[in-house]
Amino acid sequence: MIDIHPPQHGAMTPRDILTHLAIVVAGILIAIGLEQSVEYIHHRHQLEQARSTIRAELTHDRTAVEYDIAVLKTAEQTMQRNTALLRSSPESNNQPVSVLEYTWQLHFLRDDAWQDAKASGITAYMPDTERAQIGFIYSGAVERERLFATSYLTDTSIANSIAHRATVIKGLTATDREELLKLTADTEGQIVSLRALLEVGDRVLKTYFDAD
Repeated sequence: MIDIHPPQHGAMTPRDILTHLAIVVAGILIAIGLEQSVEYIHHRHQLEQARSTIRAELTHDRTAVEYDIAVLKTAEQTMQRNTALLRSSPESNNQPVSVLEYTWQLHFLRDDAWQDAKASGITAYMPDTERAQIGFIYSGAVERERLFATSYLTDTSIANSIAHRATVIKGLTATDREELLKLTADTEGQIVSLRALLEVGDRVLKTYFDAD
């Protein structure tokens, strides 16, 4: 035999239904709000980590920039001296080819932290001005520095190879001298351009660090 029990409460009124719906909606909104808050806190934590890593990387880059600017000033003078030696009388110049200096002592700048931040999408949570400033530093100083520095390295390597075809400067053939003069001129141009670029980068980096 089936027992049928009467309901413990009366039929729901429209007001009861609306109250129940309001409670459900409020619960959903609270859940969504909590989820968004957790997500916001997580992204803020990721952003602070990215900022810290980027700052450490730019600290390294600033030191490297200052070092490279000093090295490039000396390198420019060295290229000018090389040009003078190569243009001297080929018959009388008994100096060893080692006086022709084609050295490369630069520090490549880093951008791993910035690339990781962009790849993760965390840069989207940076204020526009901060993102633009850091992006300018990396695209202006780091990317172009690599381009000029790589060309500079290539030309000095080739020049070194040509210069050491002889033991003394007067032993270089006319063709060797012409090649070296062109490479020296190209290298000097790369040095001047790279130094100007790094000086701009140094000023921007100073502004970045002074903003704290």
